Amino acid sequence: MIITHNDFMTPIVDKLNDLFDNLKTDDKMKNTYESNVVVGDIWDSVNLLNVDFDGKEEFFKWMLGYSHLISLSILRQLDYKYIHFVDYIDGEMLIHNHEHAEHYCALIYLNDTGSTVFDDTTVESKVGRVVQFPAHANHSSPKSQGKRVLVLGYKYK
Repeated sequence: MIITHNDFMTPIVDKLNDLFDNLKTDDKMKNTYESNVVVGDIWDSVNLLNVDFDGKEEFFKWMLGYSHLISLSILRQLDYKYIHFVDYIDGEMLIHNHEHAEHYCALIYLNDTGSTVFDDTTVESKVGRVVQFPAHANHSSPKSQGKRVLVLGYKYK
């Protein structure tokens, strides 16, 4: 089941975008793996759980509060597995899912550009909107210029 929360993260989106911009200036923060689902120019950060960066402590305070709310909404305790920023400079992501790595996922839209498609449901990007879904849910992101999203991956406790 896909759950959408409008304006849920709006109070901290500016701070998330500032952090995103700062991380993008550091070459070691760019993920360099090859992906068969990425088409075009997409900047993807490394897993933020595994690196140090300015503002990390405050960032994880925000994310801890958010993971608690997600846990309550699905009645399962969660631990973060993967957190990364994605910037669709001029690209798209083909149909994929996250079941190989996680149990549950969430997207936090950082601007109003682009969309995410789940089978027969399209969720338009809106600043502060959060979409949460089981990791086995197939989804894609049509070609976009400028879409920015924070991707959260969880394992069940």
